[in-house]
Formats: sequence, structure tokens, C-alpha cells
Amino acid sequence: MGRQRDGMIEDFQRQAGIQPASPAQRQTLIRLSQLAVQLVQVIALEESGIRDGDGYWSGCDPIDAIIATLVEVGHGERRSS
Repeated sequence: MGRQRDGMIEDFQRQAGIQPASPAQRQTLIRLSQLAVQLVQVIALEESGIRDGDGYWSGCDPIDAIIATLVEVGHGERRSS
């Protein structure tokens, strides 16, 4: 049963032109996923008001930093594809 299903999936992928992610693309997707989780966590802290106690982040804005890194990682993948 498993081999038949795998064969059907492979046939569908071939017909649809779908290719699994390359090892490099997979690493980029994993990194983007990790950054997305960090962004959601920081947003939750912002929404709850948990910061430095005075309502402000000290130093750089972590949301901006994570977004900039997300964009950088995403653009790097497009250039290498």
C-alpha cells in the first residue's frame, strides 16, 4: 500500500511539475520557519506590554530586526534559485 501511494504521489508531482525542495532550499525554509516563530513570540510580548518595564524596548526594535532578517533570508533564496 505504501509503495503504491508513493508511486501515485511521484506520478502526480511529475505531471504537475512539482519538485521537492533541494537541500539548500530546505535549509532556507527551516530558517524562515524559525524566524517566523521568533517574530510571533516577540509580537505576543509587544501585545501584552511586556518589554523593559517602561513600555519600551531598549536598544534596537526586535520586530524590525527579525523582519529584516526574514527579508534577507528570503531574498537570498530567490537569488540562489
